[in-house]
Amino acid sequence: MHLHSLVKLRTRIPRHDGVAAPADGHGGGAERHAPNAAVAGVIRTQQNWIGGNDHNPCGADFVPPPPEEVPRLLVDLCEAINDDRLPPLVQAALVHAYVVAVRTLQERWRTLLGTSPGAPRRDAAAWAILEVLSAHPVLTAPAATAATQRATRSIYDAIEQLVAAGVLIPLSASRRNRAWEATGLLDLIGGLESGVMPTS
Repeated sequence: MHLHSLVKLRTRIPRHDGVAAPADGHGGGAERHAPNAAVAGVIRTQQNWIGGNDHNPCGADFVPPPPEEVPRLLVDLCEAINDDRLPPLVQAALVHAYVVAVRTLQERWRTLLGTSPGAPRRDAAAWAILEVLSAHPVLTAPAATAATQRATRSIYDAIEQLVAAGVLIPLSASRRNRAWEATGLLDLIGGLESGVMPTS
């Protein structure tokens, strides 16, 4: 869920409104045109995972909570967003620390791409992907195409360049339904989930 979606939840969800409203936080911009737009914001009822294979989560890079736990966790998220016990300055400091950490990571990605052998031109699709990558910890070619509005062929070329530069990490050797991890972003998100304060 993007930061602007959390802002929508903060301003639009009535206090303790259960789990019906989180879907309203989705649906902005290019998300409406993404391949999985029909399920954006829909509470999942099946187990999924990132990486590994298509049959079971063995070897997966990330396994989210079981589906039966999702409604409870969403209620917890909504209550945390609407909680006024944390002083506004502390909330602002946490958000600022996360934004700074993401920007630092984005600069790292730009450096990796810009200093890689055969670095792409400044108008290349690889740079366009970098502009939206912080919203896609796990990226697919269709998602990159929708987010950047670039041609499919140029997107695949860009992904190869980003992999060569160390910005993207392939999550599967399969040629079908391929996905790539944005270097460092899942670690940052995982740290936040564990209560680790991001540092620049």
